[in-house]
Amino acid sequence: MGRIVGMVSLCVFLCMPAAHASGSVTAAEAGAVAEEACVYGFAPVLLEVQRQAFLRLQVGMNRLVSHGGAGQEIEAYLDLSREPMVLCSPNAQVSRVPFQVMDARTNALTVSGQGCVTLCGPLWNGSLPGGLGRVNSPTNIVYIRGLWICGNTGVPEKLFSLTPLARYGKGERHAPENAEQGFPGRSSPLRQVLLMDMQAFYGRLASFLKRTPVPGADSALLGRMARIGIDRETGFFDTSALTPAARAEVEQGLRRGMDRIARYAFTGFPVRDGWMAVPHGPRPGDDHLVRSAIAYLGIGGMPSGDGVWLVRTTDARGDGLTGSGSYLIRFDRDRIPPAQACWSLSVFDRKACREYPGVTVGQDALQKAADGSMKIFIQQLDPGTDAQGVWVKAPDGDFALMLRSSRGNEDSAGGGNWYPEVERASP
Repeated sequence: MGRIVGMVSLCVFLCMPAAHASGSVTAAEAGAVAEEACVYGFAPVLLEVQRQAFLRLQVGMNRLVSHGGAGQEIEAYLDLSREPMVLCSPNAQVSRVPFQVMDARTNALTVSGQGCVTLCGPLWNGSLPGGLGRVNSPTNIVYIRGLWICGNTGVPEKLFSLTPLARYGKGERHAPENAEQGFPGRSSPLRQVLLMDMQAFYGRLASFLKRTPVPGADSALLGRMARIGIDRETGFFDTSALTPAARAEVEQGLRRGMDRIARYAFTGFPVRDGWMAVPHGPRPGDDHLVRSAIAYLGIGGMPSGDGVWLVRTTDARGDGLTGSGSYLIRFDRDRIPPAQACWSLSVFDRKACREYPGVTVGQDALQKAADGSMKIFIQQLDPGTDAQGVWVKAPDGDFALMLRSSRGNEDSAGGGNWYPEVERASP
């Protein structure tokens, strides 16, 4: 009898009609839900596009690669559906190699900065060898990024390894492979997502929702999304039941969501001395707009650790940074990055949505002027050798500066704040 009841219950469940777009949704409601869905899904959709760019290099999943020149960066995408992966990293205090481990929703997972840890998918219930720590991911897809922004050649890639658990138990250690040639940057996937129409974007979001466990707190939002055709049960996006006006508003809602994310990325985080401090990575339950804005600026842009990730869009006068101007960043003798810091400065072209590398140095690697200061010129034309500094080329239009430091929580040599001013040298 119990078996019959169970079969009937299963039949009722399987025969229930899937949630789909509703013709009763007004155009205004459809637009509002579409904007909400864009903010909700931007980070996982961008990470998936980034993953696909990674796979086009024929690197494959569950393989660690190094790139960026002088071993500046390591990266991997994991699929934990079959078995866990063991990630081994060097002592972070010796190597100064911060790294980030994120699930498919771009939640930052708490992983020790040294030794070996086992990354396990949501359905794996096996036992681990003694001495191995365990980190449970709520999704089978996991993203790893490690960074040593000094170009520290004293930290060989071999200190990292990523190995399937079964092979790790046999004594194997899989070191990173070099993928220097043709490695995709994070800018190209960002531009690809920003140019998507509603079918491409929401279709990818629906597919993601079908194959990824959904937190209970998201159920109400997913119910609203189903009414405009984002169907997590089928993994498809279908607006055929919507009125033409409602479909048009869904497209407009997508555009409004994209614009909202971009605005928050450059204005929404706390500002200190003109620099906006960006969190290392969102945690489960964090605001969806925060998550999306971090992804817009760069998924894994500043790996976890004791560093800071700073963004600036204005000069000392409060005017926006633009390619028609010339700017100077001066690190004075008593106002310099922390003594042990490795740091980098890059330029984000806001029109092209692309980040360009600028200068990546340790404190002592930048040329000092006679007064002990260090100078960085940001402008389109080379300032020449007499300038006694480093030139970072500016793009044509509006841009932002990104400053990353691996040891940003320490005081400067003078005991005060080291965040530099951005002086405008010309109109």
